[in-house]
Amino acid sequence: MKNRFYYGVEVSRYGFENNRVDMETLSQVVGGVLNNEIIKKTVASGLGTWQIVNGSLYTFFDTDGNEYTNEEALERIRELEEMIEEADEDQNAAIEAWKADIESLDRPEENTIYQYYIVSRKGAELLMEETDETVFFNPELDMFVWGITTYGTAWNCLLTEIPLERPGQAE
Repeated sequence: MKNRFYYGVEVSRYGFENNRVDMETLSQVVGGVLNNEIIKKTVASGLGTWQIVNGSLYTFFDTDGNEYTNEEALERIRELEEMIEEADEDQNAAIEAWKADIESLDRPEENTIYQYYIVSRKGAELLMEETDETVFFNPELDMFVWGITTYGTAWNCLLTEIPLERPGQAE
């Protein structure tokens, strides 16, 4: 039988059917307090600086529309550059396609953060271990903030990349 729970919280029907943790369940596990002004107000008040400790403010795409994180995009660019260097002269079409991918990966799209949630260290650690969600940290305040990049979609219908069934998990 497939697992219906994530850290003791039952996932949505949609999440269960797709074998993924939904955002609603993730938010219940992580917890947090909505505060859309926290970063702006603390910076304006001189209360430290915020660092991105997980995720990114940018998303990268190749020419086929495949999505990459910052690290994945850098790795893919290096791979494509090596392929170009090792290519034969008769591979002009492939070389041009690889160069187009490099150019596309070099122009990231900025992710808009619509909501900010102050989260506990434990909640931030879970986000950092299991997701690519954007997490900020202010060392002066010893505070974590989860940046939500989705807007207008019910969270119980929005899936994360976290599988319900993990390799080696007993059924």
